[in-house]
Amino acid sequence: MTEIQGSTDSRSISNEIKESAKIANIQEYGDEKLPCGDLTDRELIVVEGRADVVNLLRNGVNNVIAMNGTKLPEGVRELSKNKIVTLFVDGDRGGQLIIQNVTENARVQYIAIAPDGKEVEELAGKEILMNLRKRVPVEEYLSRNRISRRPFNEEPVKKEISENKAVNLSEENKLKLKKLSQDNEGSGKALFLNSDLDVTDEVSVRSLGKLQRILQQLIQRLNFLVYRNFYNF
Repeated sequence: MTEIQGSTDSRSISNEIKESAKIANIQEYGDEKLPCGDLTDRELIVVEGRADVVNLLRNGVNNVIAMNGTKLPEGVRELSKNKIVTLFVDGDRGGQLIIQNVTENARVQYIAIAPDGKEVEELAGKEILMNLRKRVPVEEYLSRNRISRRPFNEEPVKKEISENKAVNLSEENKLKLKKLSQDNEGSGKALFLNSDLDVTDEVSVRSLGKLQRILQQLIQRLNFLVYRNFYNF
């Protein structure tokens, strides 16, 4: 019994030494001192914090870097320009928010998510590998969750905010609008006017809701096509 116990203790000590050696390989990247493993691989796994990096290194996944929080660091943004990036997040609301932030600001190809209610830092080795294998292309994830995102290197459109101002109409145009309103009253139709107040089209009021839904579907489809073309360039 003593010999068996001694053998078990030796294996336990050996495993601890191996784990310590793996964790000792943790490095820091850039001026932001981001915890990371070996970044020479073509693929890169981005996680939230240092504990996530430690857990992945402990389980043999070396090509990993942490953001040190939920906000995307500039170092990760720059790395994403030349690597195939998988964003690996916790299975909670915080993970969803990170996906939203990172996909807007970095070039990400895949999304991997821990099981519901679990954090990356607490996953066992088999769970880590299983969830990384189940990663999905970012455009598929965004489409599935009906999230529209601009490509990270596209500047946001600046919108000018103007005060609500009354439109100055001539007496002639006021009379024209009044007549259009009177003629259309009770028709159940909405009129489309051009800048000269001429009727360019008309549609039933009941069909406006259906038209709005169609437009929303078209916008979602266009967003999906933009992302698919962008990430497959």
